[in-house]
Amino acid sequence: MGSDKHQKTALIVDDEIINRKILGSILKKEGYLCFFAVNGKEAVALFQQESFDLVLMDIMMPVMDGYEATKQIKALEKDVFIPVIFLTAMTDEEALSRCVESGGDDFLTKPYNSTLLHAKISAMERFRLLYVELSEQKKSLELYQVEIQHELEFAEHIFQNITSRATIDLPYLKFWASTMSQSLFSGDLLLTARKPAGGLHVLLCDFTGHGLPAAVGALPVSEIFIAMTNRGFELANIVTEINKKLNRELPTGFFCAATFIDIDATTHTIQIWNAGLPDIVLFGSNENESYRIPSTHLALGITNQEIGNKEVVVYPITNNQVLFMYTDGLVEVVNDEDEMYGCERLERCFLESKSSDLMENIKQSVMLFRGDANQHDDITCVQLNCFEAVSDLNPDQIETQKTASKRMVAAEWGTTLDFTAEMLKETSPIPMLMNTLSNILFIDEFKQKIFTILSELYSNALDHGLLGLKSEYKSTSEGFVGYYKERERRLANLKEGRIKISLEQIKCNDDYVLKIKVMHTGEGFDFNKITSLPVHQDKFVPSGRGIKLVNSLCSKVEYSDEGRTVEAIFTLPSKT
Repeated sequence: MGSDKHQKTALIVDDEIINRKILGSILKKEGYLCFFAVNGKEAVALFQQESFDLVLMDIMMPVMDGYEATKQIKALEKDVFIPVIFLTAMTDEEALSRCVESGGDDFLTKPYNSTLLHAKISAMERFRLLYVELSEQKKSLELYQVEIQHELEFAEHIFQNITSRATIDLPYLKFWASTMSQSLFSGDLLLTARKPAGGLHVLLCDFTGHGLPAAVGALPVSEIFIAMTNRGFELANIVTEINKKLNRELPTGFFCAATFIDIDATTHTIQIWNAGLPDIVLFGSNENESYRIPSTHLALGITNQEIGNKEVVVYPITNNQVLFMYTDGLVEVVNDEDEMYGCERLERCFLESKSSDLMENIKQSVMLFRGDANQHDDITCVQLNCFEAVSDLNPDQIETQKTASKRMVAAEWGTTLDFTAEMLKETSPIPMLMNTLSNILFIDEFKQKIFTILSELYSNALDHGLLGLKSEYKSTSEGFVGYYKERERRLANLKEGRIKISLEQIKCNDDYVLKIKVMHTGEGFDFNKITSLPVHQDKFVPSGRGIKLVNSLCSKVEYSDEGRTVEAIFTLPSKT
């Protein structure tokens, strides 16, 4: 406790001059500079003019008694503690009680005992200094709180800027997000990003804990998600990288339950991967048709293991197909009676709602159930119309995106990637090639189309060439699921074979062209039969669509070596 180094002052209020002199003499010895008042009104006026450390107050005085004067003085104290000691000849309990009620801190009975007065003054002095110390601490805490609030708002600004780059407004995606009471940050995170070749990635995360600690994990997740999606990486590659990042850099016990959705506009499929979130619900085209996709993987950040495609569930996208996913905060909402909302009420909303009003019905149901109770966990729920999404993201409708961010290098160059069976098990060469194009300032205007061409030619070489899969398998819902399970099995067991992809930019008259050549060592196919097939009226039948899409984007496509080699020419205007 610090010492008071300033000149201590005291206000002595008494209508008897002899009492004022006695008390003044005693307090002078205690080191006080004394001021005097003969009644309560005069004391209040003097208190407003001067700053005092102690007040000695008589009770019975003319004009204004000590009770009323003390009330007014205490009202003027504000954030400062000025002890008031009543001076009284009365000893009855009622009088002493009024001393306390009017704001007095102690009392001294007449005649005065200098020893007792000294003890009371010393005690009041300790109380005053303690109050000063507590006041200073309070001010420091208030200042600290202001600084913390400023830092939180600054962090929130950065958080919103980073995560907003990984969120796009989509007419076929509805969501409701509600942050727990008295929290600036949410532990839930929803990210969306368009794929380069048409399609969509959606990631819903629920981090451990709440508030800022939970939101910290959202920053690296957002950066990885948007960067790897833009470069064309597949679902398994992205979640593997996120998992490693969280496991490597975040504290033990911190993890992220997540669901990753991949809408593929080329194959018209939806891939679903669930790691720790509640069952995802996929409503089919029929009113009573629905599928539940449970969690099949540990939450991200717990272990450092690779994440393969074996936990990915694949469904064909059909008319009116709607996906619904949510974080566990939705079903764990409690009301004033500490009753949990639960899965049964949510299921009832599913049964009683149409897809057009499902989200709003769930929101209203939860809010009505919770009433005025505090929200103890963040809530996020997402409704995605898969059919509308794949129609909007259809690569057949790729449009040139006007941009001046990059211009191509007006020179001839070439690069080749040669992947063995072991390499093909681990990763796709497409993101590497796209990264090469970006590094040489390949024009952004055509990146999406080039990605589509590379993806389709590589997919044909791997799936149909090396793995020997037939597109006809995917003609039914069961066939879709079986196709991708068989693809995973065959790729895992692939012992030999290779795929070689070369890119070459060459000058052709006044323009440059990009020559894309893909070769594989697997089975060939009758490319004349495939390319001569009529366009299927149902655009959601995937068989043969990839080849026709490549033909529509390229100025020339040639097959050789019984279909094992394909060479595509894409024209690049040199002036843009």
